[in-house]
Amino acid sequence: MWDYFEPIEGIWYRWDINGAEVWLSRTGDEWRLGVKPIRLSEVCPLAKGPYPAGGEPDFPLLVTVARSRSIALRPVMPTQPFLISARNDVSLMGGLETRFLVDLPASLRFELATGEFAGEWRPVLLSNTWFGDRMDGSLCLAMPMALDPMSIEELRTSASGPRAGGILVRCEILLRNSGKASLDLSQLAVWSELLPIWNNAGFLSTCRVRMDGLPDGALRTSVDLDAHEPGAKLLSQARVGQSERLVRRGVNFLRAITGLR
Repeated sequence: MWDYFEPIEGIWYRWDINGAEVWLSRTGDEWRLGVKPIRLSEVCPLAKGPYPAGGEPDFPLLVTVARSRSIALRPVMPTQPFLISARNDVSLMGGLETRFLVDLPASLRFELATGEFAGEWRPVLLSNTWFGDRMDGSLCLAMPMALDPMSIEELRTSASGPRAGGILVRCEILLRNSGKASLDLSQLAVWSELLPIWNNAGFLSTCRVRMDGLPDGALRTSVDLDAHEPGAKLLSQARVGQSERLVRRGVNFLRAITGLR
């Protein structure tokens, strides 16, 4: 699905990825490319392509002129961070840590044999939501989901169990409460621009994200770039060339980040 291929001139090709449609056709140096997105509630496990479509797309396309004969579809993490809103109550006692596995929908773009990228689309439509205060906040992609705290043993079992595949990127979040008071979580922000994407037998994953609630009320977020699935192949680099994002602010900012109540 993510490999380079050389399309036959004048033929429409299609990918079906978790319910979204991806289309491509080449005539000479002219490429027609596009994605028909879906809502989060419409995501399904199906993921296949490219294959000759036998028809034409029914939505607007991007036209790119490039001297290339080979092309590849590539997943990449969105530029906006994800704001995970918990549908359930989660409380973490002082001095303890827990883990969550979440599946985040990637964006899609085409990579030409020249190394250039053509277009970028979000195949899963997510609502925008504001995160933080007016001055220091960020526009995020809303991801409502149930948060299921996991032990190391549960994490291993879940990581090896059934997965949806396609554009859903498996992310492990390690949350540690270094303070004495409990953390009552309703939201978690994942800075997706820091995350690369790896491919392991058709399933996408990224590096472990660490979130440390410190005794002074600050929050430290970092990415374990070496913590990814063994044997996985790197598909896309992180958008931001840094291994760690360090945030140290007051209690109010921590509450805005984690949804403390």
